Amino acid sequence: MVSKATTLPRLVALGGVLAGSVALAPVPAVAEPQAAAPTECRIHELPMPPGATKGNVSGGSPDGRTLVGTVEGTPSDLVHVVWRDGEILETPGNLPDRLEDVNSDGVAVGGIFDEYGERRPYVYRDGEVRVLPGHVTPRGINDTGQIVGFRSDAAGEIPVSWAPGSDQPVDLPGPPGVAEDVAADGTAVGTVAGETPGAPTNGFVWRPDGTSAALPRPEGIPANEHLEAHQINGPWVIGSGSSGEIRWNLDTGTAEVIPNTIFDSGAINEQGWVAAARRDSEGRAATATLFADGQQVPLPGINNWDLSASSISPDGSVIGGTALLSRGPSKPVSWTCS
Repeated sequence: MVSKATTLPRLVALGGVLAGSVALAPVPAVAEPQAAAPTECRIHELPMPPGATKGNVSGGSPDGRTLVGTVEGTPSDLVHVVWRDGEILETPGNLPDRLEDVNSDGVAVGGIFDEYGERRPYVYRDGEVRVLPGHVTPRGINDTGQIVGFRSDAAGEIPVSWAPGSDQPVDLPGPPGVAEDVAADGTAVGTVAGETPGAPTNGFVWRPDGTSAALPRPEGIPANEHLEAHQINGPWVIGSGSSGEIRWNLDTGTAEVIPNTIFDSGAINEQGWVAAARRDSEGRAATATLFADGQQVPLPGINNWDLSASSISPDGSVIGGTALLSRGPSKPVSWTCS
């Protein structure tokens, strides 16, 4: 997956300061050959349907080819869009709410439970909508069709997972919170509440064997800073704190802050490469960078608009995201890198 703009309704806002890195208990990993890091990237405005004046990319597939999002300004108030290889693949008109994430087969999830019946959680596949029953919200889907998200009850938000093809979620172990994304092997990540009211939120991992654990805080991150985990690809996880984007490696146990990046502006691929917005001298997100194999490749912007990334392909050649003006319009964009 790769989905953006996490909202955890009953968990508190972020705060804190800059940090370094820390290690978990290491897990043996087999190194695999990596693709060569790109050295140059170019930005492209993604096409929008006639009449659309603004839009965004909300998620993308692990292979980097498919993006989902919404546009506005057409005769309808909101139009859902699926892009494939930089072109509009379809504009589904029968969806009960926004698209949130998509897998490499083009199966997408979206929506949120609405007690007034105006919005519904759903799975979208081959032009068909399957509404998910219950007070649930799907957030991510992997290439096997496993879905993660949360359900709501009087106690708050409970992280859940749906087996491929199932309409019935299963609660994930651990504290209340939200499961945000799920890797190909079924490992899920998200954000959970602290142990006591007012305690900081934490990034969290749920493994396929049923075990779960909080993700470690990078060195220097204070105990009262709120952390979130947004996306997983292979062993790599990306999340955020007030100091910017945080990268975890579940195989080696490392956790590190990526310096001068903007909260919840990044995406990560299976090689651990990160595309994220950078703070300029005024603290704005008008520049972005691909952090790949020790290199920092600039991601050009559009007229100093703020930038964010939603997905990055395995070889770093395609990045999906959004360019936006503060309190103004936004544009769905992609970068091609070589």
